[in-house]
Amino acid sequence: MNLQTNIFPESLRKILSEAKRIAIVSHEHPDGDAVSSATAIYNYFSAKTENCRIVMPNDFPEFLKNIPGSDRIINHNDSKTEVERTILEADVIFCTDFNDEKRVGKLSETLIKAQGVKIMLDHHPSPSGFAAYFYSDIEACSASEVVFEFLQKYDANFLNKEIAECIFTGILTDTICFSVNSSRSRTFEISAELLKLGIDKDRIYGDVFNKFSENRIRLSGYLFNRKMIILKDLKAAYVILSKEDQTAYDFQSGDSEGFVNIPLSISGVDVSIFIQEKTDFFKLSLRSRNGVDVNLMARQYFEGGGHKYAAGGRIYAQDIGEAENKLIEILKKYLK
Repeated sequence: MNLQTNIFPESLRKILSEAKRIAIVSHEHPDGDAVSSATAIYNYFSAKTENCRIVMPNDFPEFLKNIPGSDRIINHNDSKTEVERTILEADVIFCTDFNDEKRVGKLSETLIKAQGVKIMLDHHPSPSGFAAYFYSDIEACSASEVVFEFLQKYDANFLNKEIAECIFTGILTDTICFSVNSSRSRTFEISAELLKLGIDKDRIYGDVFNKFSENRIRLSGYLFNRKMIILKDLKAAYVILSKEDQTAYDFQSGDSEGFVNIPLSISGVDVSIFIQEKTDFFKLSLRSRNGVDVNLMARQYFEGGGHKYAAGGRIYAQDIGEAENKLIEILKKYLK
């Protein structure tokens, strides 16, 4: 059932009011919006039921660990049995910041098998339809904005300072400080409501944008000086972060946050791709501008997806050389 209506369905209201066990799930490699949207839901419903838990496929960056409720997150890599049991035993399963069960990685099979009522709250296009109830607003700047609208429809008095901090962090991170995907007046109206609660905007900004390690700064300089490739005829740029680079700079989760956006500041570059070498594949982050649809590219060629100007995916290859050749071949095919 689509929840984009001013009337909150009584069937769902009854389900939520009677739920004894609530699980909140977000996508693998959680970013600011994933953590923020999940914790916002948690901070509301944990006051309504004793058994409300947040689970993630894996850990999230250190700079997101000041978000209220983030200390309650259990990740599948560390607690496989507990996380799977939490999902399977839940009466209600909130799915935030993803719209396809594949986005939870190794948890997808458990999520599909679970009998609890699934509620999807997201802003990515083309939902797969795995949830019983879904609020899919592709005009929203973030899943956190969608969570605000959902909770407000459910309970006009839902907002408190902790929930406001969560939602504001999600909006701030997914819009990169209101620099992208933030042209709707509604986004600023919601942000104003959150600021009225007395949240410390400057502290939140400092927590998520000014708490990186020295190694992260040095890695950034190295990558964009030595590793950035610009394909002028395609108006594209890419950077590959190898396993060797990760070892040399003691790479931690979140250290590459924002790197993919940097090449777009170069005149004449309309597509930027950041590639991280993983154990079994190469993880891609894609960004674009001036009408180039990287969501379509990711869906067609990289087993991924996202938004028109921001998407993710992966390439399977034996080594960096093969991955690079595949990438260039696809860019030539798609961009020309």
